[in-house]
Amino acid sequence: MSIQDQRNFIRYRAQGRLLLRPKDGTSRVISADLVDISFLGMGIYAKEKIEAGTLVEFELLLRQWVKPVTGEARVKGFQEKKVIDENVLKMGIVFTDIDKDAIQNIITWIQKDQCNKAKKRRESDGRFF
Repeated sequence: MSIQDQRNFIRYRAQGRLLLRPKDGTSRVISADLVDISFLGMGIYAKEKIEAGTLVEFELLLRQWVKPVTGEARVKGFQEKKVIDENVLKMGIVFTDIDKDAIQNIITWIQKDQCNKAKKRRESDGRFF
């Protein structure tokens, strides 16, 4: 099943690590990399497949946060990608239970970081507005 491109919110590129625990009767813990995040969910890269529709508990680790962000999400879909000479699965997951303030804070931090980087580029180019 491929990921459908149904975006209701802007996705922000982000870096982080996730630990996923599928609620499918197994005791698997899957490590994944964060690709992007929005108010509704995340895009991730993982080496192990989780079937679409599977509910997962997750722990999101971001270097700018001291505590991990935890919650539950449902796997929306996946597609195989080649990233730096290895095959990975890009999965879309939709939040089902999350601290909305934590997601708001993450997105606000990403936006501020992007603005600061753009400002520095403009200043180094001699442009000020």
